[in-house]
Amino acid sequence: VKTALGPSTLRVLDKGTNEVIERALRKIDLGALAACDDQDAFDDFLMACIVKVGNSIKRKNRDKGNGAVWGYGAKAVNLYFRSIVLESRYYPDAVEKRLKRLLHVPVDRIVLVRLRELGVATAPRAIKDVDSKPKYKAIQQVIATAAKTAGVPPIHFDDVWSKAD
Repeated sequence: VKTALGPSTLRVLDKGTNEVIERALRKIDLGALAACDDQDAFDDFLMACIVKVGNSIKRKNRDKGNGAVWGYGAKAVNLYFRSIVLESRYYPDAVEKRLKRLLHVPVDRIVLVRLRELGVATAPRAIKDVDSKPKYKAIQQVIATAAKTAGVPPIHFDDVWSKAD
């Protein structure tokens, strides 16, 4: 397990946090992920994973408060799930296809900036400010609604946040 947290995320976390994140991600039951057959089951499983990984981050980075859980923890778990489901060929095609439509977007500064630019005034300014489950879920709901309108899985929004010049 190698997390895909970039230097811009890791530089604000205490030294050794990446190793803590990797240990927590290794404990996730990927069979249970594969068993998620609808959005509610996936969301329940995801929330439990975010809390576990996020609390590991919070123990190492007490100054981040609940942003360690719902900001940084959620980002780590969502990046991990995206990697496992879409990039690793870990699951058979049918499982990948089912899970792909359930995945959440890994929220980072770019996503938050774009949401505000698109008129979502309630979008937090920074990942550390995603400090509660309701804030996290509200961001994901905005993305899910837009994805449904566009007829694509929400995870596709992760590829299109940057502005085309």
